[in-house]
Amino acid sequence: MKKIWQYGRTGGKELEVSDDFPIQVPFTDVPPIEEIELANQFFVPTENRWQELENSVLSEQVDNLQVLYKHLEKNVKRQEEQLTETQLALTEVYELILGGG
Repeated sequence: MKKIWQYGRTGGKELEVSDDFPIQVPFTDVPPIEEIELANQFFVPTENRWQELENSVLSEQVDNLQVLYKHLEKNVKRQEEQLTETQLALTEVYELILGGG
């Protein structure tokens, strides 16, 4: 008897089969990554290896980037308003100088 794993889009199932069981899609005899739960990885048949699912990490990173983006948008808007006010003030000073000379 030998251990094999049936894989799907994510995760899989460990099976024990006879030694002459043919290893073909959707089965592999490549063991999953030990430190990671089987449900949190998927098998890459073209590379004959298991890969950790990173969706939760990527999702958190996207959420963080969205929050940062909103914050940066507010900062840009505030700086644009300050720039406009500064330009208006400089225009007034310029007009005063021209009008006074």
